[in-house]
Amino acid sequence: MNMRKPLTNTMTPVQYVLNKVPEVSIMFWIIKLLSTFMGEAASDFLSGLGSQNHRGGQPSGIGHAAVGTLANIGSQPNFAMSNGPGGTQSGMSISFTPVMGIMCVVLLITMILQIRSKRYVPWKYWLNVAAVAVFGTAAADAVHLGSLMITSTVFAAILAIVIITWYGTEKTLNVHNINTLRREIFYWATVLATFMLGTVLGDYTAMSLHLGNLVSGFIFIGLIAVPAVAYQVFGMNEVFAFWFAYIITRPLGASFADWLAHERGLGTGPVSLVSTILIISLVAYVSFAIKREKKIIYNPQLS
Repeated sequence: MNMRKPLTNTMTPVQYVLNKVPEVSIMFWIIKLLSTFMGEAASDFLSGLGSQNHRGGQPSGIGHAAVGTLANIGSQPNFAMSNGPGGTQSGMSISFTPVMGIMCVVLLITMILQIRSKRYVPWKYWLNVAAVAVFGTAAADAVHLGSLMITSTVFAAILAIVIITWYGTEKTLNVHNINTLRREIFYWATVLATFMLGTVLGDYTAMSLHLGNLVSGFIFIGLIAVPAVAYQVFGMNEVFAFWFAYIITRPLGASFADWLAHERGLGTGPVSLVSTILIISLVAYVSFAIKREKKIIYNPQLS
């Protein structure tokens, strides 16, 4: 789904070049999907290193026994799996592990690198996306609100608040024009919220609806085709189509990552390693392509 629009009066050539995020193209969606693939597998792998009770074959991170608990609602911590009307999840708690602390520090470092950059630099941008993918997955897995339906609703509300605040402040959600600090902060807050919401949605279809990871993956393939077709054929709002697809890429990639790692028995380590190598290769290709192209900003007429 290429949603790149021609330059308009509100988007000058210089603004286009100085945009802090990549052009929305096929390559963008491929790398984004791989980042969700990697984020799910890497989060599970790292969580397994930090816990003696690493699960075997459970989709996503729901079902981990917590190493440390930041907050527990109720008199007794409850980490047993339950099947309530709202879906399968452990008792109400917010769990925190030392590994999550390390993930948070790494995310802060990559975020600073990205924000301090004056323009879009592929390796900085996608490194930050990878950090958001891993931390966002782990953070979503750590929040247990009694059922996956309730947790999904809470994360959807958080995402809505971020988007409403972004639009209320900037009067636009245009991802082609992320060229100020405030817009970039809103952008990354939205990205983090989409990863957390997408994580729980994937768990809900695979676990609560008992569809399994493979069937869930194909369902999300169908869902992600909706904004692509609606935008290209029926003129769906560009911003809505983009963020709709962005959210769906998370459970789509995670479903197939869990299927390969757990149901097919490949393991979270190999799956995360292979996906990381693919991401690095594609980002290197994109970086080379950008350097090779004649960028508009170097046009002497703009000097």
